[in-house]
Amino acid sequence: MSSNSLVNLKSVMESPTYRLTVSTVTSSLVGASSSLMMLSALFSTSALAQVSSPSINNSSADIPFGAGAPNASPSVDIPFTGVVQTTCTFDTPDPGRLVPVGTPIAEVLSSLASGGLPGQVNLKCNADTQLIVNEPTQVGGPSVVLSLAEAFVDSNVGNTTSNSTPLAIPAGVDIPLQVDMRVTAEDTRLGFPPGTYTYKVTLTVAP
Repeated sequence: MSSNSLVNLKSVMESPTYRLTVSTVTSSLVGASSSLMMLSALFSTSALAQVSSPSINNSSADIPFGAGAPNASPSVDIPFTGVVQTTCTFDTPDPGRLVPVGTPIAEVLSSLASGGLPGQVNLKCNADTQLIVNEPTQVGGPSVVLSLAEAFVDSNVGNTTSNSTPLAIPAGVDIPLQVDMRVTAEDTRLGFPPGTYTYKVTLTVAP
């Protein structure tokens, strides 16, 4: 480069116009650099937030499910408890009828004698049980000392008597029970004096 050219270049560089132009370009470059740095920081922060977000929102109590999850179909068992008691039912009984045995002294009162009628009742249980038959007890009429008191039960599953082996009752079966009784006066000379006599036979169901 010639000396004249160098002189001209120096003159240009020292001129106010050149200095203003260089200052403007430099400011623009600095501004662009700052903008690039801000954009870079913004993208870096956004990417970091996206990476960190799942771990921040996940809780130890969450159960992931769906396709590809370790526990694809979460479930829980809800317990319920109930108790069924052994139950038996008697329907309304039909009363029996006693007749005196012996003339003119009635030594015996019986439902088995001619003209007498058995008492009847139906029984049903939800489990296998046993039927206990108690001997007759007096609930009305002249008081008489007895030498013998007996009750008898006949059914479609068997029969039994008072103070004897209980009758086995199967579950879920309607069982018609036919009940008879007989009482004998201890004093056969007097027997049962005139009057209206009432007795009962108690049936008890036991496991």
